[in-house]
Amino acid sequence: MKAAALGLLLLWLASAVSAAGDDLVVRARVTEPQVWVGQRAILQIDVLAADAWAQVANFGRIEMAGAYLLPPRDQGTRLQETIAGQSHTGQRYELFLYPQRAGELQLQAEPLEVRVRRFGAGGGDALRNVTLPPMSIRARFPPGAEGVTGLVSTRELRAEQQWEPPVDELKVGGSLRRVIRLRAVDVPGMAFRPLRFEAIEGLGVYPAQPRVEDEYHRGMLRGSRIESVTYVAERVGRFSLPAITLTWWDTANERLHRIELPGRELEVSGAAMAAEDEHAGERMPFWLPLMLLAAGMVLFLLRHRIAAHWRSWRRARADSEAQHFRHLRAAIRAGDPAAVYRHLMRWLDRLEFTEGPARLDDFLERYCDEADRQVMAQLQTSLLDGGRLADRRAMLRVLKQARRRWQRRSAIPPGGESLLPPLNPRSGE
Repeated sequence: MKAAALGLLLLWLASAVSAAGDDLVVRARVTEPQVWVGQRAILQIDVLAADAWAQVANFGRIEMAGAYLLPPRDQGTRLQETIAGQSHTGQRYELFLYPQRAGELQLQAEPLEVRVRRFGAGGGDALRNVTLPPMSIRARFPPGAEGVTGLVSTRELRAEQQWEPPVDELKVGGSLRRVIRLRAVDVPGMAFRPLRFEAIEGLGVYPAQPRVEDEYHRGMLRGSRIESVTYVAERVGRFSLPAITLTWWDTANERLHRIELPGRELEVSGAAMAAEDEHAGERMPFWLPLMLLAAGMVLFLLRHRIAAHWRSWRRARADSEAQHFRHLRAAIRAGDPAAVYRHLMRWLDRLEFTEGPARLDDFLERYCDEADRQVMAQLQTSLLDGGRLADRRAMLRVLKQARRRWQRRSAIPPGGESLLPPLNPRSGE
C-alpha cells in the first residue's frame, strides 16, 4: 500500500512540469492526485515565456475517459516569475475534473497552441505547439457507496422540494406540481443524475425539462439543478406519491449522507354534476338553450382538466426529443458555441442512452466514427478560444447521421419518441 502511494506521488510530481524550450515553460498538474468518485479535482496548466508574455491560444482536445472535464470559465490568471535568473510572464488556467468511476483515469490531450508575444523593437506574436506531460488521477468509491449511480461528492449539498399548490386533495382533472432543487458546492448542475419519476396508475405524470444554474464567484463554483414534475388527476381515488432518496458523500467529514424528500398522500374526488331535471319533458321547447347551458357547465367543470391537458401537450411538445433537436440545429446554424453546447446537452439528456447524466463523449463513441468525432472536436475548441464554429455544415451533418443511428438502434420512428426502454450502459462506464 505504501509503495503504491509512493509511486502515485512520484508520478504526480513527475507530471507537474513540462519544459517546452529555453524561452517557454509549460507546467501542468492535477491538484488532487487521489479523489473520491464524484469529487472535483483541478487540472492546472501554466504557460510562461522568458522576457515575453504567453497565453494558450487553443487548448485542442483534452479528455479523460470516465470523468467530466469542464473547460476554463475565464481567461486565466496572470503569472510573473523569475526562472533561472530570467523574468517570465504568462497565464494560469484551471480545468475542473469530476471522476465518474473508480480506478486510475488517464488524461488524453492533444498539443496546446501557445501564443508568445514579445514587446519592443522586433516584437510580435508567435505560435508554439507544446505537449502536456502524462497525467493520471486515481478515484475511489467512499465506504458504503459502492454501486451508487451518479454519486456526488462535495463538502455541502442541499435538497429542497415544493408542492404547488400545497394541497392533499384534488378534483378529477386537477393538477399538482412538484419542484425539486438540488444545490452543491464545487459541483456543476450537469453532474447531478437526472431524477426518475415513475408512472402512477390513475395519475398523469409529466416531468419537465431540468434546468441547470451554475454560479462562479472568485474561483468558487455553486451548481444547482431544478427538476419538476406535474401530476394530473385522471380518476377518483387515493394515491401515494413516492418519496425521493438522494445519496451523497461528505468530503469534509467523510460521511455518507442520505436525504429523503417525503412523498404525500393525494385524495382525488369527482367533479360536481348538475342535478337531473325531473321536468325536462315539460320544457322541451327550450331544449336548445338547456343543451347550451349544459355544455357550458361541463366545460366549466372540466376547465382544469382541459387546461392541464393543454399545458401537458404543450410541455410534451416543447420537451420532445425532436423539438430539442430543432433547437440544437438552429443554434448550430447561428454559430454560437456556448448555445450549441447548451442545446446539445439538453438534447442528449432526452435520448436516455445511459442511466447516468448525458455524456457527449459516450454518445460520440456509440454513434460516430473517428472522422465524425474529429468534426465535433471543433465545438470544444470554439468553447475554449471563444471563437465561432468553423464548419457548421459538417457538424450538422454529423449530428443528423448520429441521430438516425440512435433512432434505428432504439426503434424510434423519425420525429417520434422511444418505444423501447433505455439501452443498458456499457460495462465499466
